[in-house]
Amino acid sequence: MHAYTLRRRKDKDGWVQKVDGDYVYFRNYRLAPEDTKSPDRFQGTNELLIVGETSPDSPFYPLPDHVPALGDMAGDEAAQLYQLQFFRNNAVPRIAVVVENGRLDEDTKAYLLSYMREGIRGDAHKTLILQGTQGTDTRIRIERLTVGTREEADFMAYRKFVVGQVIMAHRVSPSKVTIVENANLANSKDQDKTFKEQVIKPDQERWERRIQWLLEDEFGPDLPIRFRFREMDLADEEQIARTRSFYMGALTNNEVRSFLGMGDAGRDPDTGAVTDPDLAAWGEQPFEAPPPPPGGAQEGLGNLEPMSKRISPVHRAFVAEVAKLGYLVEEIRELAGPDPEHEAY
Repeated sequence: MHAYTLRRRKDKDGWVQKVDGDYVYFRNYRLAPEDTKSPDRFQGTNELLIVGETSPDSPFYPLPDHVPALGDMAGDEAAQLYQLQFFRNNAVPRIAVVVENGRLDEDTKAYLLSYMREGIRGDAHKTLILQGTQGTDTRIRIERLTVGTREEADFMAYRKFVVGQVIMAHRVSPSKVTIVENANLANSKDQDKTFKEQVIKPDQERWERRIQWLLEDEFGPDLPIRFRFREMDLADEEQIARTRSFYMGALTNNEVRSFLGMGDAGRDPDTGAVTDPDLAAWGEQPFEAPPPPPGGAQEGLGNLEPMSKRISPVHRAFVAEVAKLGYLVEEIRELAGPDPEHEAY
C-alpha cells in the first residue's frame, strides 16, 4: 500500500489508511484487537508490519534513504522548470541588427529575415549586403548578444552538483546511473564491486534477517527454510567457487560441507552429539580433491583411481547427501516398525 495514505495512531497500536474518504484500520503485527486502545475499531482488521529506518525527528514514522537529498531533488526539479521556462518564454536571441539614424524599409527587413533563416545555413562566412537611404548618415551593425552565457554555465554546473548529491544519498555508483564521465572498464568494475560489497550486500543481509525472523515467527523456529536473496553477480560466485576449490586439499570434509550450508557429518545440528560414528569420522578427514590426470596417453585403465575418488567436489557432496538420506530412511523404518502392506519395499 502507498505510504502517503497511512497515518499512525497516536496510541501506537495501529495504522489508519485513508483512500477516497474511506478509512481502514490496521493493527500492529502480532497485536490482538483486545490489546489495543480501541478494541471495537480493530475487530476483524488485518495486521500491518512496517519495516523502516527509525528517525530521531519522529517517533511515529520511519524515514526513507532519500531524505538527506530532498533539498537537492527539489533544486533539480526547480532547475528543470526554470530551464523549460527560459526556452519557452525568456530565450535571448544570439545576434541583434542595430540601425542608427534611420530605418530599414520593408524589402530590406524581409531580405534580412530570409537571410538569417535560410541564407546562412550550410555556407560558412557568407557575405551579407544591406543598403540604406542615399545621402543619410545611416549606420547598420550586427552585434552578438552574450547575455546569460556565464549564468547558463553555472546553471549546468549546479545541475551536475545536485545529481551527484542525490547519487551520494542513495549510495549508488555513477556507472549504475549511466554517468560515464572519466569512466573506463577498469574503474567501472571497481565501482560495481564497491557498490555490491558495501551497499547491496549489507542491505541484503539485513533484509534477509528481517524476513527470516518474520517467517520463523509465523511458522515456528524449526522452519527448515533459509531465506536468501539472489546474488547481484553470479560471476563473482563462480570466482569464489574456483578459489575455494584451489584450497580444498587443505580443508576437512566438514569445512567443505560448511561452504554448502550443511552441518557436520554424523552430528546432531542442535546439540552436536554424534549420531553416526562412521560419518562423524569421515567428516574429520581431509577433503580429497580430484587427482590430476596422468601425463600422456593412457595405455590402459588399470592405474585409475576408484570412482569415489575421481568425482568432482560437487558430486561428492551430492553422494554424501544421498547417503545421509539413506540413514534417515532407515531410522524412520526402525521408528515406524514393520508395515505389512509394504514389506516388499
